[in-house]
Amino acid sequence: MRRSSQLPCIRSSNSANICGMSNSYEPYPPGTVLADGQYVLTRLLAVGGMGAVYKGTKQSALRMELPVAIKELLPHLSEKKPLVELFFTEAHLHAKLHHSNIVRVVDLFTDRGRFYIVLEWVEGMDLRVLIKTLIKKRFSMPLPVGLFILYELLQALHYAHHVMIPEKHVTGIVHRDLSPSNILLSRSGEVKLTDFGISHAGERLIPFKRVLGKKGYMPPELRDGGLGESRSDVYSLLVCFYELMSLFNPLLQDTENPDFNLGRARPDIPKSLLFIVQEGLLPAVHDRPSSTEMLSMLEQAVARESIPLGSTLLSDFINKIMDH
Repeated sequence: MRRSSQLPCIRSSNSANICGMSNSYEPYPPGTVLADGQYVLTRLLAVGGMGAVYKGTKQSALRMELPVAIKELLPHLSEKKPLVELFFTEAHLHAKLHHSNIVRVVDLFTDRGRFYIVLEWVEGMDLRVLIKTLIKKRFSMPLPVGLFILYELLQALHYAHHVMIPEKHVTGIVHRDLSPSNILLSRSGEVKLTDFGISHAGERLIPFKRVLGKKGYMPPELRDGGLGESRSDVYSLLVCFYELMSLFNPLLQDTENPDFNLGRARPDIPKSLLFIVQEGLLPAVHDRPSSTEMLSMLEQAVARESIPLGSTLLSDFINKIMDH
């Protein structure tokens, strides 16, 4: 629900803690009403290079208030007609994705010359916040919980990489911007992938000098200026998993020759699982397994090692972290 492109993505439970905000962006105050009373902004959550994201409520005919995330295209970008068209094209494409591990698009609207996407609200935290919290509290990530997160995200990628949308003439969607900040973990044990904002845009972003992906999570083919393909997502996901389990991201130290050695950081992880991680992080895109192959490899390894997976384990862990 929240993006960072050229500016870092900033998240907080209250807007006072938000830093790195674009000097040119003036956030709406809490209580701002949008779309003729359909939505009310509660608080600012994040500001990135392309958008600002608020928590808000959707007002129903029965006077029920449903929590939502409301993403605004930054005002100075709203003046660029091709980018506005791209914003809505990508949002319509995201809205066609229906999977339990992908955040739903609820609505699209304009208000006072500004452009918005409404997304389902996920009560919990994103993976970036979880990793920072684990480091701060000196906790380690339990292997079954980490593997469950990986398993759920591979299911999301498997679906996205094979989805067919005939009316859009699309077969398969590549995320291209996968990082901890767009992996959401709910208190009830859900894992959801969000922010498909540049998934199908490809070369259409070049005129806006938009970099595909985030530093520290981009596979070599994206770092070299390519558009990537489905196995680019596999690489980015495995970097996220590596960082979650080791609390360290080698790509932030050395993008040319990152030292991905998860076994050294986590000797408790079985070799069969370490092999899967290494396969997903192979530098040559055509050497990597697809999301479907990764999913099958993970299912077999987890069964072989008799490791329990389930949403209850994740729910208990997230609630422990958030309430600690």
